[in-house]
Amino acid sequence: MEPISALALACNVLDLVERGIKCGRLVCALYRDGTTGDQEALETMVDTMGSVVVALEAAPKSANIRKVTLDPQIDKLLARSTTLCTKLRDLIKKCQPATKGSWKTAGLAALRKAAHKSEVEALEKDLESCRNGLIALFSAVTHQNVVDMKAELEKMGIKNDGIFRKIGLFDDSLRTSTDDLQQKLEMLLAAFREAQDVIKENRILQALVFTDMDARFISIHQAERDTFSWIFDSPQELLEKEPDLTTSFTDWLRSGSDIFHVVGKPGAGKSALMKYLCERDETRDLLEEWAAAGGRELIFCKFFFWRITPVAEQKTLKGLIRGLLHGVLTQVPSLSQRLFPRLWDAKRVVSSWGRVEIGDRDVSNAFESLMSDTTIFDNFSLCFFIDGLDEFEQSIALQSDTHATLAAKLQQWSKNSGGCVKMCVSSRPLLEFVKSFPASQRLTLQKLTENDIRTLVTHRLQDNGRFIELQRRSEHEGRRCDKLLEKILTEAEGVFLWVVLVLSELEQALADSDSLEVLERIVATSYKDIKDFIRNIVLSIPRRHRLGSYYLLAVVLRMLDMFTSETEATANLRAALEGTIKVLQDVNVYYISLAECAMLFNAADSGNLLDCDEKLAEITLNLEERPEAAAKEKDRLLARCRGLVEVDPETNIRFTHRTIPEALQDLFFSNTLDESIQDSRVTEILAWIVLADVRLHRPKEPSQLRRLEYHEPPMNRLQYLSMTHFRISAVPLEHSERMMNLLCSIHDTLLLIQYGTTTLDDNLWHGLSWPRDPDGVFDQRRELGDFNWFQFHEFIGWLIDHKLSPRRDKNRLLGYLRLIVTLAAGGLPWTSPAASEAVLSRMLQQGLTLDAEHSPDSVHGAGCGRPECRLWHEFLFEDLVHRRSHECLHNFRGYEKSEDINWKGLEVPHY
Repeated sequence: MEPISALALACNVLDLVERGIKCGRLVCALYRDGTTGDQEALETMVDTMGSVVVALEAAPKSANIRKVTLDPQIDKLLARSTTLCTKLRDLIKKCQPATKGSWKTAGLAALRKAAHKSEVEALEKDLESCRNGLIALFSAVTHQNVVDMKAELEKMGIKNDGIFRKIGLFDDSLRTSTDDLQQKLEMLLAAFREAQDVIKENRILQALVFTDMDARFISIHQAERDTFSWIFDSPQELLEKEPDLTTSFTDWLRSGSDIFHVVGKPGAGKSALMKYLCERDETRDLLEEWAAAGGRELIFCKFFFWRITPVAEQKTLKGLIRGLLHGVLTQVPSLSQRLFPRLWDAKRVVSSWGRVEIGDRDVSNAFESLMSDTTIFDNFSLCFFIDGLDEFEQSIALQSDTHATLAAKLQQWSKNSGGCVKMCVSSRPLLEFVKSFPASQRLTLQKLTENDIRTLVTHRLQDNGRFIELQRRSEHEGRRCDKLLEKILTEAEGVFLWVVLVLSELEQALADSDSLEVLERIVATSYKDIKDFIRNIVLSIPRRHRLGSYYLLAVVLRMLDMFTSETEATANLRAALEGTIKVLQDVNVYYISLAECAMLFNAADSGNLLDCDEKLAEITLNLEERPEAAAKEKDRLLARCRGLVEVDPETNIRFTHRTIPEALQDLFFSNTLDESIQDSRVTEILAWIVLADVRLHRPKEPSQLRRLEYHEPPMNRLQYLSMTHFRISAVPLEHSERMMNLLCSIHDTLLLIQYGTTTLDDNLWHGLSWPRDPDGVFDQRRELGDFNWFQFHEFIGWLIDHKLSPRRDKNRLLGYLRLIVTLAAGGLPWTSPAASEAVLSRMLQQGLTLDAEHSPDSVHGAGCGRPECRLWHEFLFEDLVHRRSHECLHNFRGYEKSEDINWKGLEVPHY
């Protein structure tokens, strides 16, 4: 039983049984006192017992417990208690005078009462026995429910000492004594309801989370020490440098309203400033003053847009409101009930399994409620920090999601709140934002960061031993070094990214012991336009390293869904990408790791990017457990990619700034590089990386054979890439023989891991195609059909043409076919009936035949032992009866959604 329902039932039943016992005692007392005229008391007892009987009969339903889930022993005692109370009610009725106020009838009633005295006493004792039995059972059930509730809270990471303490105290009290059980159960019930509310709040909060939600914020570098402090320390200076600014930022935090706009050129440090502001105590302290002035509590949330990512929520309006709602409910969980009233009462929100899904409409409605509920504004003031408005992904075709509509929506949220919602936002100086937000509350970042850039340059170069050595060689060279610093400051024009990239170039040159003349030339020839500058950096990569470096940059681009040529993914593949991201929660599948980067460099150095031998694969093994090796690989990455990419804390490769991918893509599009970078080769490298990872799991001994589970890293990566990036290529996948051979190597390696051989006897499928595992789930022979599972029909078609024979591998092909029908009917985000039809068509072309001799009423008859008959009829008959496969089967001529199953129709594909 569900814990709260069980406790509610216990409290109710024990109270009712106790009332029944008290009525029995009162009747016995009337007899002992010799009273014959207490008619009103008897009438009250009859009414009481009547209500007790009715309530006992309805107790499970009123506690929201279905009869089938009720504990059999409790059910038995409950039924017994109901029967006893019914008999007691009937006996009390017999003790009543027939006519009110008549001495004669009263006397007769007294005689009846005396006659039934022993029956009443017996019923009372039986009820006491039932009560004691119920107490014992409810105590045991309650203790188990306490254990389950605490485990559920701990599993969800809920650390509420108050709830744990209450539940624990009541549980200890129940186990030591059943005195005052009713009161203890009621107190425990109140604690359980409090815990259930916390679980509901937590599940709703978890449902709002989307993949990589905080990745953009985390990836932004911490501001260099001693930078950006001017925004708090010198508010008056801001007013002097910004003629249109009428309110300093600190005054806006303390008492301002509406929208404060931070604007800046690409690379000027807008995101670094916004992160700095979000993390500073001064920001929250001043906002607390603003909220307190209105007698309200502060809610402070952030959201950082990020366009260069495959995760749609990081660059769309629905992601913005999800992120802000998550921030609000993290701080004030009790608002969940008001913002999600429909979900709050839904049973799935408190179920102990699965992830609760909250649809976009629910999220939108909740946010609109947050922005318009005056009762919320009576108690809370909200401040949102939103970075990168220009990173918002526009949908020009729909004219609903544009920069202009985003700006209008932000203004609407602020103005409709009556001063209770305000926002600090940042963007490039796009016209849609500049026109929408007031200049009186706008600062232009590149006008204000000269001292910050000076601090950055000084710290980086003055801490460099080689640069200090150059400064100290002679007075002349010291002056040249000083001029070099000033040159950087002069040329920077407030663009941090340009400075950071120049410093990376200088540090690499210093590490190579280059002369002061080389350092001066680096600064002098560095383009101030970011795209031109990045082009210059890419061309500065030594020729011997360019192939590996360029392909690494191209692979990192591809993982962000960007290409090196004018290739666009089709709409259905984009949908598959978004659907897959929602299913796969392993963030690491969306990035290339440091170890895989090292492997790619080694392969390029050896002259073959697609030669995945065992030694090369081993470079990926436990690199994170070898700090010295990892440090060397980071140095190599910096030297070969010149600071354009970096390694995050999870050892994944990311671009150092969001401007870089756009500039790189333009550079690849231009075809001006001396190395031709092809999208099809990038696809092959991704497959090669998966092959290397899978090979690391190949057993060294026959006793170590096993199957790779889907949640393991190589399978997660294979699943993600198969359903998305492998297909996004300028060259159709089925036309790439090299790609098919790579995929075949992955396929064969998976067979080796489980079976120790790539040559499988078809008898393996005989009798094994339809077994159930210990949990009662059909075994889908995953390791033999992983690419079917991913709806990778291009490779399966190639496998049928080149590796499998309908005569030699018929059982195996029929097993594939069964999985195809299952997937097409499953409605998974990445599945397509068209893919299933393509594979079945290839099977039929190669001579696969499907048995159609049996009628539905003789499916898998006693005289049939053919495995294909068993597979085809037993599976499809059950599947059709349960109406699970109609989406797929509509592809075939002759099939109609009716009670009659047309087996012949299933044999003939409809093209």
